[in-house]
Amino acid sequence: MNLRAFFENDFFVVIIAITAFLALIAYLDAARFKISYYLYRRLMLRKISKLHNHFIVLGYGRVGTNIVKELEAEKVPFVVIDKDPLKIEKCKEKRYLCLEGDVAASDKLLKIANIEEARAVIIAFGDDADNIAAAISVKALRDDVFTVARANEQESVDKLVKLGIDRIVQPHQIGGYHMATYALRPGVIDLLDVVIDSNRLDLQIEELSVSRTAKIVGKKIAEIFGLGLPLLLLAVRAEGGSLVVLPKKDYEVKANDKLIVMGSSEILEGFSREWL
Repeated sequence: MNLRAFFENDFFVVIIAITAFLALIAYLDAARFKISYYLYRRLMLRKISKLHNHFIVLGYGRVGTNIVKELEAEKVPFVVIDKDPLKIEKCKEKRYLCLEGDVAASDKLLKIANIEEARAVIIAFGDDADNIAAAISVKALRDDVFTVARANEQESVDKLVKLGIDRIVQPHQIGGYHMATYALRPGVIDLLDVVIDSNRLDLQIEELSVSRTAKIVGKKIAEIFGLGLPLLLLAVRAEGGSLVVLPKKDYEVKANDKLIVMGSSEILEGFSREWL
């Protein structure tokens, strides 16, 4: 073998070795990614399976993003579901519990999201057809879960009502109402913005459920709120759904009533511990 042939053979051996080494690195890196993704998904699914009294948010677009911000500020558990992988990646970057897929195509996602234990489902896709399809899937699995859905067209509102959706929100209508009220009664909107701001602890509006075993059951409003307690009772929603605004002092609180009260976070927590 001459010297030239020796170096040529050695050169090809080196090239093959380097190529094999790089291929091995790429394989190990891909394997590491798959393993880390598998472990991450298992951890997320485990956390989701333990959720109780949580919120399920369907859709992580512009509206869904703001919904999640409010839920996060309120420090309540939630899980996001969206079929767009880019939106799910954004959820993962925020370290939110999230699932990728189409709830209209498969009930499995809602089951994984533990819908049987959920407090409410918020349907916030940008397209009305997606919202209606999602509403059908939600109601098919659990008809009694409290549901809030977004709708852009009146025709979609009518369909969602027929499906039994509890609350339907039309963003354009709300935006128009908000802007008109700002012009007509700016002070009222400023006050509402203050009391519904989840970041404020000194003044909040909360809906409190009255259990059957609560100490407040059978008591009159005057017996509780007439004791100098710095808490304002704005309304009572009875079990049948009727709303009594500024109830009279002789109103007797019943089991399953919902009290809509305003006060500081500290006072609200103390009231709940003492009476509910």
